[in-house]
Amino acid sequence: MSRSGQWEGIMDAKLKKSVILGGVSADADPAKKEPGNYLAIDCEMVGVGVNGSESVLARVSIVNFHGATILDRFVRPQEKVTDYRTWVSGVRPKDLKNAPSFSEVQGEVANLIKGKVLVGHAIQNDLKALLLSHPRPLIRDTATFQPLRDLAKTKYPSLKKLAKLVLGIDIQLEGESHSSVEDARATMAVFRSQKSKWDETLRSKGHGGPAAVARLASRSAGNKVWKAPADGEAVDAASPALNKRSMSSAAGGALQGTVRLKPRMAAKADWWKDSM
Repeated sequence: MSRSGQWEGIMDAKLKKSVILGGVSADADPAKKEPGNYLAIDCEMVGVGVNGSESVLARVSIVNFHGATILDRFVRPQEKVTDYRTWVSGVRPKDLKNAPSFSEVQGEVANLIKGKVLVGHAIQNDLKALLLSHPRPLIRDTATFQPLRDLAKTKYPSLKKLAKLVLGIDIQLEGESHSSVEDARATMAVFRSQKSKWDETLRSKGHGGPAAVARLASRSAGNKVWKAPADGEAVDAASPALNKRSMSSAAGGALQGTVRLKPRMAAKADWWKDSM
């Protein structure tokens, strides 16, 4: 069976897992490898500061509606990594050695998701890590969709639990490090299983269906981007990144919450040379 994303109806859990997490085969229809209108995102973090107590972006992965990888980038943090959290993040020192800078990856992601419906699990964490906003009507968060909460019988269902309940597959197994690509594919698969119900829910709330979303995307002003400080430069005290905003209280839902950063000096971009 071609790994084209057409996993619906597969009964065998092992086969279904390989199809969902395997992405799109090399010989699949080229159209299924294009970004399309729906993108799922997932990020991995590493620790900086004392005992790795603070989390910063180390990898970001984006897949399309069919699970094809559209972007997968490691990110070189501006501060020295004190805990790679490899057991859960899958990130190793060698992955970050020649990785692009935060600002480079941030720009790539911002351009890619502009005007797209963005799917994620607890997606506010990914957007905060990237210091990006995204129009709220263009966000589909599998962690907050009420039918999925009802199914999981909890207000904050984990992606692992939803994958088991909705897809019938086991992910993020103990002893295995996470993969942001696989988690993004699992998130998209969960969303796909709920898409019709999701569209119906949006219509019932007066937000319109896919056509309305398409119109919104076409006129969207795009994503706000807050740049990380340059080497040796303190975070600007006037930066929006220093203001904690509610996801729900942002004007019109167009501006998402941002991470609360401490004004501090940015580390040398080549800090990793000292630790290799």
